[in-house]
Amino acid sequence: MIYLKATKREIFGKRANSLRATGTIPAVLYGHGVESTPISVDLKEFMSKVGTSISSNIIINLDLEGRPYSVLTHDIQTNVTTDSIIHIDFLNLNMKEPIRTKVHIVLTGIPVGVKEDAGILVQKLREIELKCLPDRIPEKIEVDVTSLKLEGSFS
Repeated sequence: MIYLKATKREIFGKRANSLRATGTIPAVLYGHGVESTPISVDLKEFMSKVGTSISSNIIINLDLEGRPYSVLTHDIQTNVTTDSIIHIDFLNLNMKEPIRTKVHIVLTGIPVGVKEDAGILVQKLREIELKCLPDRIPEKIEVDVTSLKLEGSFS
């Protein structure tokens, strides 16, 4: 489980750039049983614990001034030119209630059709939507394509 500290914030709009300049990311906490709350998290702490993981389905134990929340990073906004994080949306969860989420599909292995017959592997589906309890969400779904031959497919 990942633990992350957060504080309530009073700075909004364009003034939030002053937060970013100090290494703090503006964020918002919303979802089950919580009113939308503007918060902030430390950029270095967030990057060291969460980083730019392939999955946004990692449950984070968010400590907001002494009160714990089980959250997912629902959206991470980045600056298009610098790729730096400028805002995070944290979704509060009810751990006993199923949620719908998308999970990345990761292909493993080199298909026989590519290796031996100079074929090309085309991955049409890159994520799949699941409905499950939050603590049952897989980080990713791995599919071994080693035995895939020319004009073959998985269903």
